[in-house]
Amino acid sequence: MERIESQAADSKELAKQVLSWIICAKRPLTTSEIQHALAVEVGDSELDKENLPQVEDMVSVCAGLVTVDDESRIIRLVHYTTQEYFERTQSHWFPNTETRITETCVTYLSFDVFESGFCQTDDEFEERLRSNQFFEYASRNWGHHAYKVSTLGQALRQTVIDFLRSKAKVDASIQGLFAIKNYLSHSNYSQNVPRWMTGLHLTAYFGVEAVVKLLLDTGKIDADAKDKDGQTPLSKAALNGHEAVVQLLLETGKVDADLKDKDGRTPLSWAALNGHEAVAQLLLETGKVDADAKDNYGRTPLLYAAEKGHEAVVRLLLETGKIDANAKDSYSQTPLSWAALNGHEAVVQLLLETGKIDADAKDSYGRTPLSRAAGIGHEAVVQLLLEQGAELESKDAIGRTPLWWAARHGNRSVELLLATDRVNVDSKDYYNSTPLSIAARIGHRDVLEVLLTRSHSLNVKDNFGRAPLWWARRAGHSYIADLLLEKYKENGITIQEDNLPTSMISAPYDEYSRYCDVCVLSISNKETYYHCNVCSNGDFDICKECFAMKAHCLDQSHTLIKEMIQERALVDTQGI
Repeated sequence: MERIESQAADSKELAKQVLSWIICAKRPLTTSEIQHALAVEVGDSELDKENLPQVEDMVSVCAGLVTVDDESRIIRLVHYTTQEYFERTQSHWFPNTETRITETCVTYLSFDVFESGFCQTDDEFEERLRSNQFFEYASRNWGHHAYKVSTLGQALRQTVIDFLRSKAKVDASIQGLFAIKNYLSHSNYSQNVPRWMTGLHLTAYFGVEAVVKLLLDTGKIDADAKDKDGQTPLSKAALNGHEAVVQLLLETGKVDADLKDKDGRTPLSWAALNGHEAVAQLLLETGKVDADAKDNYGRTPLLYAAEKGHEAVVRLLLETGKIDANAKDSYSQTPLSWAALNGHEAVVQLLLETGKIDADAKDSYGRTPLSRAAGIGHEAVVQLLLEQGAELESKDAIGRTPLWWAARHGNRSVELLLATDRVNVDSKDYYNSTPLSIAARIGHRDVLEVLLTRSHSLNVKDNFGRAPLWWARRAGHSYIADLLLEKYKENGITIQEDNLPTSMISAPYDEYSRYCDVCVLSISNKETYYHCNVCSNGDFDICKECFAMKAHCLDQSHTLIKEMIQERALVDTQGI
C-alpha cells in the first residue's frame, strides 16, 4: 500500500478503486465488469467507452496485489490474507465504498439504453448482457450495497429515486435480477421472472429502509401494489426478513398484512418458510393475520417452519394457541411429518411437547413420521418418536414398515427399532419382500448381520421368486452372498444354483434418483420403465426387469404407461 500511495495521483486513485471493487463486491468480478464499473460517471446517461481503463493498467497500479485468471478473466487478490487485511482496514483505506458502489450501480441501471425495458426473448436479453457487461452485477447487487449504506446523501437519494420512478428501467433491472439460465438448453428463462413489480417492490425486496421511507413519504406510492404473482412489497420484505421495512409498511395502515399471493401464501407464510422470527413476530402482533392460514397446497406457516427446521418460528407459532399443530397439507403431511423427514430434532421435540400431536399420522403414501425418519436415517428423531410410543408396525400403502425402510437406507435406526423388542423383523410388504431381502439387495452388510440374528426369512422369496441370496447375486454383492451362504449351511438349507441369477443388475441403488417401487433399485435414465398415474399419488414406477416378471402396481386394473426420456406411450397391460 505504501508503493501504491507513492504513485502519481491518477494511478493511486485507479489502484484504490480497483481494490475497493475486488474487496467489496458481492461476488468475484471479471475484468470487463470492473472496466465498465470504473468507466461510470455519476449523472451520465450512457457509458463513455473512452473512460474504460486498460486491464494492464488496472493490474500494474495495484503493485502486485492483484492478478487476472487467464481462463475465467476474473480479477482477484493474489492471496487470501490480503483480503483479510483489507476487510479489517476497509474504513481506513476505502471509506464510503458502499456509497460509491451503490451510486455506480444505480447510475448504470439508469442509462438510456435500458429505457426499452423488459426484453421479450432470451436472445434479446443475452444480447443486453453482452453489450452491457456490468448490467447483471448492478441489477443483482445494487440493493445489497445500498442496504449497507448508513446514511444516504442527497445526491444518492435523488439518483436512486429517479431510477425507481422509471418503470421501464425498473422492469429491465428486475429481469436482470431474477433471470438465471440454469443449464445450457434452458429456454424462455428470461421470461420466467416476476412481472409488474414496482420500485417499492424492488426496494422492499432488498430491504433498503431509507429508500422505502422516501418512496412512502411521497404519498404517491401504492404501498399494497401486487405484482403478477400477487405479491406485495410487504410479501417481498417478509420473505427476505427485512424487519425495519416490514415495520414501515405496517405503520402506513395501507397494507393488508394477511394478503395471499397467487399460491395462497401470506407474508407470515414467507417469513415462516425462511425462518425470520422477528418479522413473524411483527406480523402476529398486528392481530390481523391468520396464524394458521393454508396456501393452495394446504400448507400453513407452522408446516413451513417445521419443514425447514426453524425452531424459533415454530415456538412462536405454537405459543399463539391459534394453530392446528396436526394440520395436513395436500399430501396429508403434518408439521411433524416434515420435521421428521428432514431430521429436525429440536422441532420434533417442540411439537411432541405440546401433547397435542398425532405421532402416527399417515401421509397420502401411508407413511408415518417414524417411517420417514427411519427411512432417511435420522436416528435422534427416531429415538424421540420411539419414546413417544410411536407405532412400530404401521404399514404404508405398499405394506412397508419403519424397519423395512430403515433396512433399505442402512442406518442405526434398524438397531433402535429392534431394541424395542416390539417389531416384526420378518414383516412382508405388498410384494412379499422382507427387511432382510431389502438389506441384501442394497448391500448393507452391517444391517444384514443384525437382522440375521433375529430373522427367520433367510430363504423367503418375494412374489417373483427372489430370495435374499438371489438379490445378493443379482446386485453383485459377493460379500453379502458369502454371508448368506454361510447361514444357509448353518441352517441346512439346500442351494439350488439353477434358480440363482448369473448376471448382475445394470442399475445400482441410488436413493436420490428415480427408483422402482417394487424392488426399490434405481432406474437408469437410459432404461425403459412403467408408470402408474394413480398409485402413490401418481408417483409409482416399475423397472423393466420387475415388469418382465409380471410385477404390477397396487391395482391390477390400472393401466401402466411405458416411459423413456421425454417419451410416453401407452402399454396394454391386459393379461399381465
